[in-house]
Amino acid sequence: IERLLMSSSDLIVFESGYSAEVFRRKVGDPSGLSRVVHNGVTAGEFEPVAVTAEATDLLFIGELRHLKGVDVLIEAVGRLHSRGRPVTAAIVGAGTERAEFERQVHRLGLDGAIRFPGAMPARQAFALGRVLVVPSRAESLPYVALEAGAAGKPLIATAVGGIAEILGPDAGRLVPPDDAAALAEAILATLDRPEQTAAAAAALRGRIADGFSVDSMVDGVLAAYAEAMAARGQR
Repeated sequence: IERLLMSSSDLIVFESGYSAEVFRRKVGDPSGLSRVVHNGVTAGEFEPVAVTAEATDLLFIGELRHLKGVDVLIEAVGRLHSRGRPVTAAIVGAGTERAEFERQVHRLGLDGAIRFPGAMPARQAFALGRVLVVPSRAESLPYVALEAGAAGKPLIATAVGGIAEILGPDAGRLVPPDDAAALAEAILATLDRPEQTAAAAAALRGRIADGFSVDSMVDGVLAAYAEAMAARGQR
């Protein structure tokens, strides 16, 4: 169906370079114009969110699915506890696999360290943890990473999908997916180097403001439409 639609389309807009590459690999090279216009966040999302007094060290926000790497995060926390680092985490979201993750928490003896507050808006959840962790096995261009980065929250994420496009020159600090040991080391580095962590969060916030705002997204889409209309007029 996408190949048929592509043949009659003047323009295809992708939200990330990653999605554009997946499209080319699975569907084919677009027959018309194609442009990458990154998702954007609103001005209000750049307002910092203060954490609560009971905030955990780590925060996950998303669907409670294996694809999102929740089990990898739980295992990483367990590894840190076994090394004498009582790291805490809040896992925010809902999903059919929640019970399985709760059993994993209990099996690892982490009931007092990891809690499941349920689903809620991202900015409300930001108050529950100090560092956002995106341990996904697969992603496209996750809005939660943009929202957290805009709010100035430190980010630990895996090197999947278009996340590297969000981090830009700092993409080298992304963690391999499905690797609890590497995730545990990244958590330690983030928690033990507060000045570097704050500097990285500030740099990410600036990068999102420059290239991932709603204004940038709207300008990019309108420019792509104008280019497609001009090309149609020439034909």
